[in-house]
Amino acid sequence: MWARDDEDELVRNIGFEAGMRDREQLKKPSPIPAKAPEEPTGAHARYTARIGKFEKDGRPVPRLRHHALWLLHNCVAHPLLAVMGKNVSPVAVEFHELTSQWLNHKTNPRWPSPPFEKARYRYVVEFQMPEVKKTGFWVLHNVVAHTAIGLLPCRATFDLHDWTAKKMEVPHWV
Repeated sequence: MWARDDEDELVRNIGFEAGMRDREQLKKPSPIPAKAPEEPTGAHARYTARIGKFEKDGRPVPRLRHHALWLLHNCVAHPLLAVMGKNVSPVAVEFHELTSQWLNHKTNPRWPSPPFEKARYRYVVEFQMPEVKKTGFWVLHNVVAHTAIGLLPCRATFDLHDWTAKKMEVPHWV
């Protein structure tokens, strides 16, 4: 900004300009900070937490063990639940519960260590039979969604899993 010091000379008022710049900065909306990525929920959150449990248990090859149990549970146990539609086999439910317990570190087999220590297992003694009302969604969830997360665990397949879990409307079964 220019001001007249004398009648003949124009002098630049730097202090006034700096004040105006600060004022303009206050008028400008501050940029919106980038949104932090949302914490995963549902099946994705449980998947991530499980891997951590395997890595912290001190046993050999944690990721390989997790992956093997993950495939067994999602690509074998879940499709077996849907084979007979609404008439779910108690054997399939018990197998599902057993693999779920192993996968969730609730009761894990003791992995043998040399010299070939006998593995100890605790088998499922109680389980709740599912009440299937929507057979189509039950089959879609247990065959398609679980096989998808078993083979390709990513956000899209976990979202499909969570959606079908809600749609099948079977309490305590995901």
